[in-house]
Amino acid sequence: MQQESALIRREKQAAIFFALAGFLVLVLSLRQAPVFLLQPDQLLLAAVFAAALILADGFPIHLGRGTKLSLTSIPIYLMAVLLPASLAVLAVGAGFLIAYFRARSERGYLIRDIALDAGRWMLTTYLGYQVIHFNIPWLSLHTSIIIQLAAGALTFLVADFAGFSLSNSFVLHEPFPAMLKSNLSRGLVIEVVQYSLGIIGALAAIEEIWSLPLLAIPILIAYFGFKNKAEVHLETLRIVEDMADIVDLRDIYTGGHSRRVSDLVYQILVQLNIFGQEASLIINAANVHDIGKIGISDAILRKPVGLTQEEMASMQTHPQKGAELVSRYKDYSRGAEMIMHHHERWDGNGYPTGLSAHEIPFGARVIAVADSFDAMITDRPYRKALSVEMAVQILLEGREKQWDLTIVDALVEIISNQGVKK
Repeated sequence: MQQESALIRREKQAAIFFALAGFLVLVLSLRQAPVFLLQPDQLLLAAVFAAALILADGFPIHLGRGTKLSLTSIPIYLMAVLLPASLAVLAVGAGFLIAYFRARSERGYLIRDIALDAGRWMLTTYLGYQVIHFNIPWLSLHTSIIIQLAAGALTFLVADFAGFSLSNSFVLHEPFPAMLKSNLSRGLVIEVVQYSLGIIGALAAIEEIWSLPLLAIPILIAYFGFKNKAEVHLETLRIVEDMADIVDLRDIYTGGHSRRVSDLVYQILVQLNIFGQEASLIINAANVHDIGKIGISDAILRKPVGLTQEEMASMQTHPQKGAELVSRYKDYSRGAEMIMHHHERWDGNGYPTGLSAHEIPFGARVIAVADSFDAMITDRPYRKALSVEMAVQILLEGREKQWDLTIVDALVEIISNQGVKK
C-alpha cells in the first residue's frame, strides 16, 4: 500500500541522513587526529569503553513487551571526555554496530535501524566532544574542567533527545514538540543519572585513570535501582490487567474484547515499525482501555437491547472512570491519558473532552482504530457483526474524520496482507 511505502521511505531517508552525518563527523575527527597517531593506551581504553557499551546494551532493564532501558550513555560520555575525537566517534559507532547486530534477530532490528542509531550517536558524541574540549582561557583549570564536563553532559542530553525525537517525528509524521515532550517524560531521569555518574567518573579519571573501575559500584546501584522500579511497574501493569479482565467477564457480549483490541494494537504498531517502551505502554493501555466499565451498572452493561439517551450518557463516562482508576498508580499516568481519550475523534467531535487531530495522544488514536474495528466485527445485543469488508470500508471512509489516516491505513494493510490475527 502507498502508506506503507511512504513510511518505509521516510525511515530510509532518516537512516541515510544520520548515517551520512555519522560518516561526516568521523571524517572531520580523523582529520584532527588520524588513527595512526594514536597511542596504544588510547586504543586499549577505547576498546574497553566499546566493550562496556556492548555489555550495557546486552543487559537491558526490561520494562515490558519489546521494552528495554540500557546504561550505555555513561561509557559514551566517558569516551568523549577521555579519548581523541576520532577514536571516540569510531569506538561509539563500532560499539553500536556490534551491539545491534548481536541483538538483531532478538529485537527485530533492520539495517536502517542500526545505521540510524549508530550514525545518530556518532554525531551526538562529536558534538559533545567539541563542547567538553572547548578551551576557556579566562577560567582556572579546575573551574574550567567542571564547567566543560557539565556543558558536555547537557549537550549530550539535548542532542540525544532532540535527534531521537526529530527522527521519530519525521518518520511517524507526529509533531516534534509533542514527540520531544513524550520522550523527555519517559527518559530524562535515567539520562540525568547516567550523565551525573559520567561526570563523577570523568573527574576521577582525570586525576587517576585507574580509578575508573570504582565507577562500577554506583553504576550497579543505579542499574538495580531502576531494575527494581521497573519490576514494580510491571507488577502494577499486571494488577491493572487483572482488573480489566473482570470487565470482560461481566459483559457477555464483548467478552475477550480488550484482549483482541490489544492484539490488534500490537499488529498496528509492528506495521508502523514502532517498538520499545512506547509500544509496550500503548499495548498495555489497549488491554485495559475499558477498565472504567467496572463503574457502570450491570443493568446498562448487560442490557440486551439498545441504550436510552441517559444510559448512553452513563456509558460514555467509562473513559474518565478508567483514567481516574488507573491514575492512582503514579507510574501509569501516560497510560491513563490513553484510556481517557480513546473515544476522541480526529475531527474533534468525540468525548470526553473534544480533542482533535494530534491533540489526541498517539496511543489513544491507535486504540480508537483497533477498538472500533473489533466492535464492528463483533455481535452486539442491538445488531449482528459486520463483515470485515464492510468494517474496512467504514474505517476508510472515516479517515481524518473519526480516525487517524496513518493508523487506519496500517490496519487495512494488515488485513489486506494476512487478515486479522485473533
